[in-house]
Amino acid sequence: MHKRKGAEVELSAAKPEWEDIFQAIGHPSFILGPDHRIIACNKAVAELTGKSTEHFIGRKCYEVFHMKDKPPHTCPMEKLLHSSHFETVEMEMEAMGRTFLVSCTPVFDESGVLNRIIHIATDITESKRAEQKLRKERDRAQTYLDIAAVIFVAIDATGKVTLINRKGCEILGRDESQIIGKNWFDSFVPEGIRDNVKAVFAQLMAGKIEPVEYFENPVLRRDGRERIIAWNNTLLRDEAGNITGTLSSGEDVTERKHAEEKLHDNQKQLKALASELSLAEERERRRIALGIHDDLGQKLAMAKFRLETLRGSVSDRNMRAALDNECVIMNDILDDVRSLTFELSNPLLYEVGFESAIKSWLKTEIQKNAGLKCEFTSDDIKIELDEDIKVVLFKAVRELLINIVKHAGARTVKVGIAKRDNEVEVTVEDDGAGFDVSKLGLPSGRKGGFGLFSIKERLEYIGGRLEIESSPLKGTRVVMTAPVKKSEREREEAKLYESTDSR
Repeated sequence: MHKRKGAEVELSAAKPEWEDIFQAIGHPSFILGPDHRIIACNKAVAELTGKSTEHFIGRKCYEVFHMKDKPPHTCPMEKLLHSSHFETVEMEMEAMGRTFLVSCTPVFDESGVLNRIIHIATDITESKRAEQKLRKERDRAQTYLDIAAVIFVAIDATGKVTLINRKGCEILGRDESQIIGKNWFDSFVPEGIRDNVKAVFAQLMAGKIEPVEYFENPVLRRDGRERIIAWNNTLLRDEAGNITGTLSSGEDVTERKHAEEKLHDNQKQLKALASELSLAEERERRRIALGIHDDLGQKLAMAKFRLETLRGSVSDRNMRAALDNECVIMNDILDDVRSLTFELSNPLLYEVGFESAIKSWLKTEIQKNAGLKCEFTSDDIKIELDEDIKVVLFKAVRELLINIVKHAGARTVKVGIAKRDNEVEVTVEDDGAGFDVSKLGLPSGRKGGFGLFSIKERLEYIGGRLEIESSPLKGTRVVMTAPVKKSEREREEAKLYESTDSR
């Protein structure tokens, strides 16, 4: 009896202190009975509702705050009555039009029977509105990302995917759930470039390099196929400015790249065909020139010899005069045949070699006929060139010299030939008008522009290259470099074209 009295005294002394704590709780708080009746409420309830605490005593909570005749199906107290454990849930309180985080804590008597429930409601209306607004903005942004025709992907500093749009899922051939949270490099970058891309990303995250605004690399689809993506990248940073990841947009350019490659291959084949046709034309001109020289030329020479013999055996003055006239005509015809032979194909190129043919043509056509001062230099050793290579170089030099005569207004030209390891280097210089090389570009209306372009194409076909140095009023220097021998690939291609041409 004495112990019980002592406990009652202690409880009575603690009640004011407990009451103060209960009233000091900043959130609306209630003490409910198991039947949902309100036994007590704190002043935060009065402040929220504008009514005195006495107004709520004895009334059922669901009638007052939910305006219902029974507890709502989400009521945490109903759950507590079944579980006898602490319960919490978000609820709308219709009477106030606000959202609360409601918690219910059970209180048991000395015999273990539930006789009280502490009910605390935390107003989360504003945070819910902010959350809903944020979710709405996020959904709107995701909608924009999903309707975009490009892939959007965000990768955090560890390499994990944190965002992917619908186009990205389509390109990768996977659902969003199969992408988010996966390591981008291990899962979606082809093995052949994976380590290199990882290393670049690590440097980006460390702030050691700036992101490249545009680059292309492949991604790996679920079916193992690769797609080529043209990426644009930006770094993501937190409020303190620390790098947290990357946001990238990428366009699938696979079909375009394949089309470009096919176009490049077609252009390459077209260039090769054009160059081979030019060489085939030269071979045919050579064949015709040899035919004229060996057949027609020889027959004309024999006819001239017989006329001269006949003239020596004739005593009639008039007949001798007629035969003299015919011999002169025959000489003119033979000269024309020789000129035609040279026009069709310069025999010196095949008979005395590349250097001698260039030197002879330079002296005859440029110095003698065009009146320009000419200088020619070459190595002492004879350069043995494949036939097709010397044909391309000879025609290129001749074309350059003709352009100089027609357009440069030069007084002096220089031609130099030298051997550099397994290459031959031919230099053509003039002191003429010159031009702005940057404006030369591809074939255009500019005089000489197409000629230089054509020379460049033919040189590239045989594995050579063309370099041009020029400026207005300071002349022009053209350097042509070509291999001494054609590669096996070029030889095989030439055979293929020759066999096609013969058919």
